[in-house]
Amino acid sequence: LPLRSELRLVVGASFFVHAGAGVLRVRRATMASGGVADDVEAHGLLNERSAATVRMIPFAQRVILILGSCAVVCLVPVTRIGKSTGSSLVDGKSAGKSLADSIQTWSACFSHEIDGEAVQSEPTKAVYDAMYEQHGGLQHVKGTTTWDTLRYAHKGGFPLCTTFTDSLNHMHRVCISGAACQFTMYAPASREILWHGDEDDRTGFDPLASVAELQFSYEPPSTLHSHGIRVRASGFGPGDAEPVGLDTLDGVLLAVNQLAVTGAEVAVMILRAQAGNSSGKAEPASA
Repeated sequence: LPLRSELRLVVGASFFVHAGAGVLRVRRATMASGGVADDVEAHGLLNERSAATVRMIPFAQRVILILGSCAVVCLVPVTRIGKSTGSSLVDGKSAGKSLADSIQTWSACFSHEIDGEAVQSEPTKAVYDAMYEQHGGLQHVKGTTTWDTLRYAHKGGFPLCTTFTDSLNHMHRVCISGAACQFTMYAPASREILWHGDEDDRTGFDPLASVAELQFSYEPPSTLHSHGIRVRASGFGPGDAEPVGLDTLDGVLLAVNQLAVTGAEVAVMILRAQAGNSSGKAEPASA
């Protein structure tokens, strides 16, 4: 039973238990004195409202209610305790197993590969900010946020995967494995991203945008459309609006990508991006 219903039962049971006990005492006092107790409240047994309520209930039904209330008061807490402790007694690891399953399900919710290598630690916007530190930082280009849906008419279940090549010729493969999945990543972009899945699609960008923020989520099927991957794309560019040399950015990004596939912390990626950006090139990161 819900906790609120149990509380109501307990309160109601307590009322009937006390009321019933008072009725029995009144009846015994009445029988012993040979008269009728005119003032029940004076005996400290019942107040006027309780006495009036109890007198409206036949005696046999009062006995049944009292016995039933006693059973509810005794059995409901025992049942709740049994339910709360029974699972842990039968399977002491059920709670831990449930949490572990949830973590595993979430960790397997999406995957991202760069040039065929699985990304273990995703570069965040702070990493790209460090890359553009010498160019006024990374700023959002107004009016560049778009929504596209990559449809999968032939793929009925999960995972749903799409591939694209960024503006520095690094190939990305993104997969989502559940309806609740959401995944955000950043990648170099120029005027467009070409998506390849069940069908080919395209997302366009403003010429000032050189980095794309890509958010992937699941789009359920509808009457007219098959399910797919919903992509929210936003364009970012250098704050000083000056072009950034692709060779310089490619060297920094290569180092960051190598750190990403080895599972390095984001702080390490930021330091490598700052070092590579200031020197104009980046040495390959060691595993």
